[in-house]
Amino acid sequence: MGIASLVLGIISLIMSFIPVAGAFFVIFAILSIIFGIISLAKGMDRGKSLAGIIISILAIIITIIYVFIIGGLLAGISESGLMDRAEEAVREIENNSYYNNSSSTDVLNKNINKKYYIGDKFENDTLAITFLSKDLNFTDYNKYATIKDGYKIIRADFEIENVGNSNKYVSSSYFSCYADGYDCDSFWSVENGTFSSTLSSGKKIKASVYFQVPVDSKSISLEYETNSYNDELAEFILE
Repeated sequence: MGIASLVLGIISLIMSFIPVAGAFFVIFAILSIIFGIISLAKGMDRGKSLAGIIISILAIIITIIYVFIIGGLLAGISESGLMDRAEEAVREIENNSYYNNSSSTDVLNKNINKKYYIGDKFENDTLAITFLSKDLNFTDYNKYATIKDGYKIIRADFEIENVGNSNKYVSSSYFSCYADGYDCDSFWSVENGTFSSTLSSGKKIKASVYFQVPVDSKSISLEYETNSYNDELAEFILE
């Protein structure tokens, strides 16, 4: 039995260095230990029996180490893959939110190049923006405010509603102003000069935005970035 223990121990040790296969040959190591213990108990082949037991224990340790290493790698790969797929799914939903049902494309096409005036409402799958009012010569600002020569302050008032199914972040920073086609600066020297809010589904906010525009402007419009993934813009005409 001492010889059997030694032979089985050597086989299990060799196989323990082979990933996966080593796990199946653990049974050889266990048999080697059993045979070695029986041989020692009978006082037979003490040297071979001890060698077989030691080698088999070493084979089992190596196999366990490999199992943990491979298991950890597989778990990491699996988790990473799941995360990548989850992130990809989220991006896919966001990037194609307007194309998930038959009416979404119609809504997007309806909003492209459409202009909105006071009383009009822009609406897509996530936002409804109503143009409430405007002031093309706003003067109720901080008396210490600095205004560029030849410029005036305008104000536009809106009601923004989250008509989607998940939270929606809205902000004055999503508005851009153009006077005669030129980009204009925001104006903050006024109470509540900016706004930002995360609206839950069905919630609304009333807010105003302020810009500096040339006094002699012939046309003034505001654009609100309603969807950053497909560059959809709502254009509101002030003048």
